[in-house]
Amino acid sequence: MTIYVGDTAISNEDFNADGTPKNILELPTDGLLLHLNAFNFSNSSPWFDSAQNIQFDSNGTMTPKVWDGSVPCIDFNGSGYWESSTAAGDKVDMTGAFTLIFVFKADVMGARKTIFEKAGNSHASYEQEIACTWETDNNISFYHQYGAYDYGYFGASTNGEWNLRAVKSRPDKQEAYSWTSGAWSSNMLNNRSDSQITRSGAVRVGNGYAGIVTDGYLHAVLVYGVDLSENSMNRVWEYYRNQFRLMGKTLYN
Repeated sequence: MTIYVGDTAISNEDFNADGTPKNILELPTDGLLLHLNAFNFSNSSPWFDSAQNIQFDSNGTMTPKVWDGSVPCIDFNGSGYWESSTAAGDKVDMTGAFTLIFVFKADVMGARKTIFEKAGNSHASYEQEIACTWETDNNISFYHQYGAYDYGYFGASTNGEWNLRAVKSRPDKQEAYSWTSGAWSSNMLNNRSDSQITRSGAVRVGNGYAGIVTDGYLHAVLVYGVDLSENSMNRVWEYYRNQFRLMGKTLYN
């Protein structure tokens, strides 16, 4: 049987037995440390990632699992967020090279909020491994290193649509790059600190130093412990773009 979602033809052969879209493309797994995906979320706590089976516990009023058409996602509600243990956070090492990827539906924030961070233990989160803030202009900023912290941007997202945004950092933390239109940008890191990165604590999603995210939807967050090549990042992009095509949605970058 074939049905149409918009102009996309979908048959029962496009789905696995559990109802998830059957993606003929493969997600690169070399160096993958975290893959927290709404397909793995059963609308109850805890929520486990699919890379290392890291447990995330709900805090506050749990962000509900909702569906945007066929796309499962968590609905940020201004109260709920997700946090791993410190020991589990150590498994997502972002002190050196990394690639961080968000798949989310953009919504204009009334005030900037933290969408992702490694919890600070010696200093504020933005002065250690990483903190990422959803800005009011629909960009996502990121910060790391103690003192006059370094900072950069993922790039503005398409409001009201599903977006894939990514950044990667070199091992020496001297440069960072954002993913736009199928290519890594030139260096966009405002490098102001040469201090050694201090290992942080737990991984938090939806909360941090700037407060709990109030609006928008998250489908997935991924962390690779390497700075992905352009070819590997294109494979991630094509994997998710094809998955969203199967779900009847357009994914923007």
